[in-house]
This record gives sequence, C-alpha cells and structure tokens, in this order.
Amino acid sequence: METLKKINWLEIYSVDNKIIDDEHKELIEIYNSLVTAVQNNESNERLSKIILNLTSCSLLHFKMEDEYMQKLYSTALFAFKKTHKNFIYKISMINVELSMGYSVNMTEICSYLKKWLESHLVTESAYYHRSRMFETKIIQSEAVAI
Repeated sequence: METLKKINWLEIYSVDNKIIDDEHKELIEIYNSLVTAVQNNESNERLSKIILNLTSCSLLHFKMEDEYMQKLYSTALFAFKKTHKNFIYKISMINVELSMGYSVNMTEICSYLKKWLESHLVTESAYYHRSRMFETKIIQSEAVAI
C-alpha cells in the first residue's frame, strides 16, 4: 500500500503575491486534512465534506487565477482553464462516488491530488515570476525610451 504524504509549503511555490500564496496554502491545508482523514479511516461522509471544501476553494481560486492569467497570458490561458476544468471535474466525480457510498481508493486519490497540486504550484509560480520579469523589462525599456 502506498504511503500517503502530506504537502509542505516550499518557497518555490510562492508567486510573491500574499493573496495567491495564501490561497495555495489553504489548498495544501485541505489536501493535508484529507490525508489525515484517510489515514484515520474516517467515513465517506467526512471525506466527501473535505473534497467538497477542496472543490469550493479550488473554484474560487481558479476564477481569480484565470482572470489574472487573462491579463498576462492570453495564449496560455486556454491550457490553464482546461487544466482547472479537468481538476474540478475529477474531484467532483470523486465526491459523487463518496456521497453515494461507493468504495473509493482514497490512497490513489490522495496520490493524484498531491501530484496535481505540487505541479500546479510549481507551474503557476514559474508563470507568475516570468510575467513579473516581463513587466519589469517593459517598464525599464519604456523608461529608457523617455
């Protein structure tokens, strides 16, 4: 049986924006509470509540993130939105299965969530940092032109 691992906040996940970083930390906390619940063999009802919380927080976060990305990366936005949509669909289906009392392999689910969240954090951080460097270069080039 695969060992469930929690996610620890790493500075490489930071986008240097307190609001976004706090939202990412909240998603990590929810994931970590799911791992604890699975390890404690909690009921499907409890697992479903945690997944529902993850869904709600993800939807709010993705909405804000998509709006930000629209301003910076209109070409990359489609890929971000598709990734977000697929994630929400997957965790919603997990929640449906839990709510209906189906047997769900929560170890596999936690493994998927961990990989997805860590990948999301690293990818998003890279885009935010690149956008800041790009904005800085534009501002500097405009200042030189004046």
